[in-house]
Parts: sequence; C-alpha cells; structure tokens
Amino acid sequence: MRVLIVEDDPVSGLVLERTLQRWGYEVIKAKDGEEAWKKYQVAPVSLVITDWMMPHADGLELCRRIRNLARESYTYIILLTAKSQKSDLVEGMNAGADDFMTKPFDSAELQVRLRAGERVLNLESSFTKGQLEVQQVNAQLRQSIERQNLINQLLRALASSLDLDVVMSEAAEPLRQLFSSSRAFIRLLDQENQMLRMVGEDCAAGIASLGAINFPVETSDEIKDHFYNSSRVVSDLAQEAGGDLRITTKMLVNSFAVRALLCEPLTHQGSWFGDVGLHQCEQTRAWSEDEILLLNTLAQQMSVVVANAELHRRVQEQSVRDALTGLFNRRYFDTAFNNEFARASRYGQELSLVIVDLDYLKKINDALGHLAGDSAIRQTAEILAKQSRRVDIATRYGGEEFAVILPQTALEGARAAAEHWRQAINQCQIGDFRLSASIGIATFPSHASSKESLMQAADIALYRAKSAGRNRVCEAAAGEKEISSKG
Repeated sequence: MRVLIVEDDPVSGLVLERTLQRWGYEVIKAKDGEEAWKKYQVAPVSLVITDWMMPHADGLELCRRIRNLARESYTYIILLTAKSQKSDLVEGMNAGADDFMTKPFDSAELQVRLRAGERVLNLESSFTKGQLEVQQVNAQLRQSIERQNLINQLLRALASSLDLDVVMSEAAEPLRQLFSSSRAFIRLLDQENQMLRMVGEDCAAGIASLGAINFPVETSDEIKDHFYNSSRVVSDLAQEAGGDLRITTKMLVNSFAVRALLCEPLTHQGSWFGDVGLHQCEQTRAWSEDEILLLNTLAQQMSVVVANAELHRRVQEQSVRDALTGLFNRRYFDTAFNNEFARASRYGQELSLVIVDLDYLKKINDALGHLAGDSAIRQTAEILAKQSRRVDIATRYGGEEFAVILPQTALEGARAAAEHWRQAINQCQIGDFRLSASIGIATFPSHASSKESLMQAADIALYRAKSAGRNRVCEAAAGEKEISSKG
C-alpha cells in the first residue's frame, strides 16, 4: 500500500519514511501541504500521514482539499503534530482527519493506527465493490426486463392480425431495438415475380431507409441457394461481398454502407416464404451466439405466422373463387361491383362492365359431353384472366356467363378489351366446334346512374349481340330501358 507522508522537518520525515518502509509500505514524500496536494492530484493514495504546522499549506488545509475532491475510493488521513489539546483534536477532525497522533510518534502506536486505517479502507473497498455488484445486477435486470418487454411487444405484433404487411411493419421496430442494430428488415417472397418484397423495416437515427426496394431472387450456377434459404451470419459484409456475385449485396455495401448482416430464412414445412434480418451500418459487428439463437427463434415464430396467414388467404380465396375456372365467383362479384361502383361515384370516375356469354355451349355438351363443355368454359376463363389488367376483376357469373369489372375505364377502352377477348376466344377449338362469345358492354355514367341500371344496360347489350347473330360485341345505348331475356 502506498502512503503519502507530509513533513517539513527533514529528520522527522526521514525517521517516518524508514519506519514505514520497514513495515512494507511504499512511501511518497512531500515537504509541505502544497507539494503534497500536487502529488495527490497526480497519483491519489489511500493513506496520508501529515504534519499540522507547515508553510504554504498546513495539514488542515490539505485535509480540506482532499475531502472536497470527489473520489470513488476513500483516503484515510492521520494528523501527526506536537499539538495535544482536546480542542486541537476536534479542530483536526473537523478539517477531515480520521486519526490524530502527537509528536514524537511511538512506532507501536503508529502501527496500530495504520492497521485501524487499513481496516477502514478494506471495509470501504468491500462496500464499494458490493455497491458496484448491486449496480451491475440492477443494470442486468433492467436490460433483461427491457429485452423481455421488446420480445413481448414483437410477439403481440405478430399475433395482432392476419394482414402480413401490417403485422411485419409493426414487428420491425421492436426487432431492431431488441438487437440494437442499425436496421431491421422483413421481406416476403413474391413467388410469381421471384422478388423479395420489403414488408417491414425500421432504421436507427441517421440510417437511410431501403424504402420500397424489391430484391430480385438472383439465381445462377455461381450463386448458391444458401444465400437465401439458410442462416447468414456475416461480421464483415464488405469482405464477403467479393465472393457474393449478387448485385443486391454489392448495392447494400456500396449504397447503404451495410457492414454486417444477420439474417434468418422464413421457412415452414419445407416452404420458403422470405427472410428476416439485421444490418449494422458503417462498422463491422461480431454477432454473439445469443443474438444468433434469438433471431433464429423469432424467425421460427414469424414463419408460423406467415404460414398461417397464407393458409387463411387461400381459404378465404377459395370461398370467393369458382372451382372450375379459378376466376372470382358470383359472391365476390356482388361485393366488388358494389365497392367499385361506390368508388367511381364518389370520385367521378368512369366504370365499365363487360358481360361475356359463351355461344352454343349446350350444343357442345350434347355433342361431346359435359367434360368438353367444362373445357370450353375453362379456356374462356383463362383468356379473361390472362388478358385482363391487374386492376380488372374477371368473374364467372354463372353457367357459361362471365362478368368483368373494368375500373376507371371509358367505353372505348372497354370496347377494345372486349373485342380482344372475343377474337382470342374465337381461336379456341373443342372437337369440331370453334368457340365464340357474345359480349355486352355498359359504362357508368354514360349508360347508367346506378349499379342496378349499369348491370341492366350491359345485359341488354348482350341480348342485342345474341339477337344479331352472336360472336360479336355490342354496347349499351344511352338511356336504353328495354329488358328482355337472352336467346
């Protein structure tokens, strides 16, 4: 243990120094309070033995300075002086001294008082260590509670809805906070377009968003499957990018300063749905085993959520899909027609309705059987599905009749689409029968002011096409009110 002795008398200082060194102490000497204060500030000690009466700054002033200096560890001070009055003892203690000895000192008494000081210092050290341990435990407990709260928030978000875009968007923020990363992201696979679509993202302050970027599933002989459908733990993405031939990886490094990546695939019962991951930007990061395990566990939970949502979507879709053709059914048409007409009315937009009726289906059934008739219906439905816009709503209205809703479409556009479908249907052959269709068109607001009258106008136009010899497109006449049955 180091001891600072402060004594202006060289002889007394030398005797004290040798005594302490014989007992195993490391001694630092100062000839007055000012010098002692300078040395103490540079290298604080736990034990100080100081004379009272000294030039520049006396022992009491040194005590006051030491006590006024904020330190985590305690300094034990012994006043060594020729003063022996009780009032002197009180004054010294009030200045900040812990003990008091009169000159000339008795070595046995000094040794006892030093041991008492060491016991005080050891107790203080144990207490301080205990406080630090308690603070560390409290900090770990707070971190554990915050971590569990974030996990609970994330799990609540995952269970909040069957709308995956909503669920994953809400899950991104607690996910990023849980890992203290620069960015958390969740992407779902668009199977039809082979794209990973961003559905959830949260960025730390100052980190640029990836936004609505769609990531193509890049495939080649050199690009391995494990880049997509297995865990990826990358502490230095810039270094790994040299062996990763994907353009998107280089984009993350060069355009978004991504330096580390932790990513887990979303898989369930052999199906790959997308991935969930974390980015560390601007610096590398060594991901811990605990972080890797936690993200893997969360990815499994997300995978179940995605699988359940996909199952729900399929069940819901089956309830509004026609079993034979895969087109929307009459039930869906009624809802969609009501919604689209309300939207067109509210925003002053045009809305066209096209009714397609397959000609001579009864003859096909009678001559070739109902399987051939079903084939004719499926071929017609396939043309309407594939040759319609994404916003158009093609439905099997009933039997051999189809209805297509064309939002924000004027009569000219509906006429062109209908004629295109008619010609495509006319190219189809079932046995000796070449397929044909009669088509009626009506447009809001040109031909009708309500959805009922729009449906009636399209129906009348279809009747006219049938009456005129079939295999043709007819449009409604403005203000036409006649109602007839189709032949």
